[in-house]
Amino acid sequence: MKQNILRFPVSKLLLGSHFTFHDSFRKLLTPLIGKFDLLDKAVGLYDRMLALEQRIIVRPNSVAETRAIRDVDYRRDRLAGTISMIVRAHLSNPVESRRKAATLLRVLLSPFKGVAARSYYSTASEYVRLVQVLRSEQAQQAVAELGIGPEIEALDEANGQFSEAFDRKAKQMGECDQLSSIRTLDTRRKVDAAYYEITRLLESYAIVAPSDELEEVIGLHNGLAGNMRTIIANQGKKRKKKAEGEESNQNGE
Repeated sequence: MKQNILRFPVSKLLLGSHFTFHDSFRKLLTPLIGKFDLLDKAVGLYDRMLALEQRIIVRPNSVAETRAIRDVDYRRDRLAGTISMIVRAHLSNPVESRRKAATLLRVLLSPFKGVAARSYYSTASEYVRLVQVLRSEQAQQAVAELGIGPEIEALDEANGQFSEAFDRKAKQMGECDQLSSIRTLDTRRKVDAAYYEITRLLESYAIVAPSDELEEVIGLHNGLAGNMRTIIANQGKKRKKKAEGEESNQNGE
């Protein structure tokens, strides 16, 4: 027995539900791929439009990387502060070898004074240079004398983490700029247009080339479409309840 395609206002679905419906329907079409040329062509366009919509609904967010950059910069500041504090503490050390080591390192560290107070972007190269200075042949013996090797290693590791987080954020920002030019509404309309073309073809093939597979796909689509109808109806109720709640709050003020 021939089934008709169940229609519903797909354009009224919210962004997440919209993609979920189309993605689910696309999976239902798998058994029909390769059986009808026009359908294959329509599904190919559908796939491209869906891939674009998927990119829109999961736009990159650079907030997490910004937090990571700040956290690792704070770690660098603390490590540099610890090194500086150790050096200052030994400037008046009665043990001559330690006092001389601290005096030398104070001179070497003087160009980096106040580095922790500057922007973490502007200090990126300064912290790299600081590690290089502390690892230099000139500083080697003094560093060993004061035992600050572990702090220098940790600072070098933090520099690497900062660089990686900065690169990830730069990549995400580039992706955000690229996606910002994509209009969500236009993309949704193109997805819907491809979907309607596919459903039109399914109805046509159900008449001229009926098969159990076609009948099953149409039946599964109708079940999915019925579920979406319910979701759309509930969207309206939720919006109404929200509006009533806001009105009630305003009246109560």
